[in-house]
Order: sequence, then C-alpha cells, then structure tokens
Amino acid sequence: MLRNLLVGVFVISCLAHLAWAGSKSVRLKDGRVLTGEVTKTDDGYVIKMAFGEQTVKAGDVVSIVDVITPEEEFKQRFAKLDKKDPDARYALAQWAFRNNLMDEAKSECEAALDLQPKFERAELLMRQINAKVGQTKPPPRGDQDNPGASLDPRDLKGVFLSEEDIFRIRLVEARFSPSRVDEGPRGWDDNVSIVFRNKALETFVEGMAGKPPFDQREFANRFRTWRNPEKLSFMLKRLKEAGCEEVRDDIEIRQNPRVMIEFRSRVWPIVSGYCGSAQCHGGEKINGGFRLFNVVGRGDEIDYTNFLMLVATRVNKRRVVDRSQYEQSLLLQFGLPETLAEFKHPKTRPPLFKGKQDPKYGLILSWMKALAGTRMPDYHLKWTPPAGLKIQLTDTSGFDLLDRPAAQPKTPAKTGGGVDDLPVRKE
Repeated sequence: MLRNLLVGVFVISCLAHLAWAGSKSVRLKDGRVLTGEVTKTDDGYVIKMAFGEQTVKAGDVVSIVDVITPEEEFKQRFAKLDKKDPDARYALAQWAFRNNLMDEAKSECEAALDLQPKFERAELLMRQINAKVGQTKPPPRGDQDNPGASLDPRDLKGVFLSEEDIFRIRLVEARFSPSRVDEGPRGWDDNVSIVFRNKALETFVEGMAGKPPFDQREFANRFRTWRNPEKLSFMLKRLKEAGCEEVRDDIEIRQNPRVMIEFRSRVWPIVSGYCGSAQCHGGEKINGGFRLFNVVGRGDEIDYTNFLMLVATRVNKRRVVDRSQYEQSLLLQFGLPETLAEFKHPKTRPPLFKGKQDPKYGLILSWMKALAGTRMPDYHLKWTPPAGLKIQLTDTSGFDLLDRPAAQPKTPAKTGGGVDDLPVRKE
C-alpha cells in the first residue's frame, strides 16, 4: 500500500513538471514574450528556445498559451482586415511571406494590386514571392563545408525580432526634417508611412496643454493638420516634456527608413558573404558569442535581427559598429588587410577590402555615419537575446534620441574618409 502511494506521488510530481511541455508562448510582466517548449518547475518555468534555456519565476509570468500555427493566425488577421485598404492587404501579404505562407501571400498581394495598380511595394513583394515559389530545394542547413549554406527561418521561430520591435528600431533610426517650429538639418525619411495608434496623438496633445507652443491659441488644431512625419519629428523632441514617453509603443513607421534600405540592399550583401558565411558567423551554431542569420526568404524580421546583431555586439570593449569612432568599428577593421588593420580578425583569412580606398569600405563607412546618435541607442526592445549571444543592447552612458551626427551626403564616400570570449589580435 505504501509502495503504491509513493509511486503515485512520484507520477503526479513528474506530470506536474511536464504539464507545460510543448510549444508555448510565455508572456512576462516586463512585456517580453518567450516562445519554446515550456516545463513547469517547483517555483517557475523553464523555456527551451532555439539557442538555449531560460528560467523564469512563476510570479513574473502573465500568461502561457499555445502557439497557434501561421495558418491559424493568418485566418485571424484576415478576419479583422479592412478588405478595401491596399496598405492593409499588402501588410498581410508581407506577414504571410515572412511566415512562408506563399499562397496566402500571393493572394493578398494580388488583392493589394487590384485595389492600387501602381503599388510599387506590392509589385516588389510579388516578385519576391514568385522568386521564392520558383526556388529549388534550399541548401542543407548549417553546412560547414558550404560557405553559402542558408538556414530555413521556420527552424528559428522566436529568435527574430517581432514586428513591434521593428517599429521601435525604425522610430530611432529614421531621420526626419525639423517641424516648422523647430530648427535642424533636413532629414531623408519625410515620406514614410506613419500610423499613430490608441489615441497617441491626443495623449501627446493633452500632455502638452499649456506648454509652449501649445499655449498659443489654435496651435493644437494647426498641429493636427500637419503631415504625420512632421508631427512625429515635433513629438520626438517633446515626449518627455509631455510626460507620455510610453506612446512610442503606439507609433508605427510602416516603411523602412533610408538607413535600413541601404543596409538591406547594399551593406548586407557585402557582410553576408564574409561575416555571414557558414564558415564564420552564419553557421548553425553561435561562434564566439556572435551570430548572423543568412537564411532563405529573408524578410524584415530577419534583416532587422541581423542589423541588431551588428550594431549591438561588443568584442573586448570594442563594437562591431562604433558610432563614435567609425573607422575603429570591427566590421571595418576585421575586413582590412593585416598590414592596415589596427585590430585583426582572430582567424587569418583573405581580407574583405583591398584597403581604405576600396568602394565597399567607403560604402559601409558612409552607412555607419547615417546611423542615429554617437552611442548605441536604447531601442526599448521587448526581444530577448538567444542564449549564448553576448551583446550589449544599450551603452551604460545612456542615449539621447536627438544626439545625432550631422547629416551625411547621400552618395557614399569613395574613400574611407559583450563578446569577451572572442579574441582580438592586436600588434
């Protein structure tokens, strides 16, 4: 009898610890969402994610729900969609594309083009869809003998930045011209599409009541008539004064700022063939605490994750992308010939650049100079870095959103002018 009782207690204990096993989405009180296999422990949960495990206390958990399939989520999004809005149809097509739902992506893209025939972004997405549908079987994942081997993004769900975090990065990196009541250099993102959610504008206006220039008669009404990029430029200088910095989470910049367009179209193709190869930091395993994702069917979530990996990684107190000393950036230093590099790559390999006169060097240098601020900004991300990545998301010295270098020329210059376990060779 006693033996049976002990066995029963043991079985119940085991079941309790396995009750949450399976793919779950765990929402925490600090806003983060962790996705993976969840196991119940005595005082909390262990979430097994793509690159390691994370333990959380039960009191820090808001909810644990089953992860719905992309197909189910598409149906939910479609049901809430404004079927006559081409931007909404395009946004859903883009989401479906990122989640490898090619039939749904094509259908929504066609619907967007029917509503707005000369919709350039939808036309570009349609070409991407057709190209991906026409692809042959992708190369083996993490093939260390093939530097061009790519990973399937479906194997890495939960690792990449969310759409909300992408909005947060855009909010910092976009460069807007000053409003009509402010002064400063002209920006180059004055035509991006911006949406203010959850009465963000009214919250800001209420917070500025009685403060200059809202103390002027009818100024609030005039402010409401401005184009959204001008409103946002004005707001970003005064959110703290208005006491409503939380409205950052209710601002959607729906298009890539120029610095990200340059990254995707010109910088990443250079980096992916060098740092992002399977033999370096693009393989299946994290190498030296640093990882890039050279995957099939790249979307915003992958490109922004790679962007963040580059700008947030520190190697022996030096950043891969240094916003205050551009030419000290390890992204440039590690690509130079050893005779020219102050900091050399830990492994001997052919240089990426012939020298500081190399056009590729000048292109990446100009792109760095267009980044926001002179220190690593706090993007206020909800994203949790995968285990094993030693990155620093903010500088301890803090960051002023308005602390930006002077605007750089649009044409890249023709001339050049953390991760503590990753060694740096220095002579």
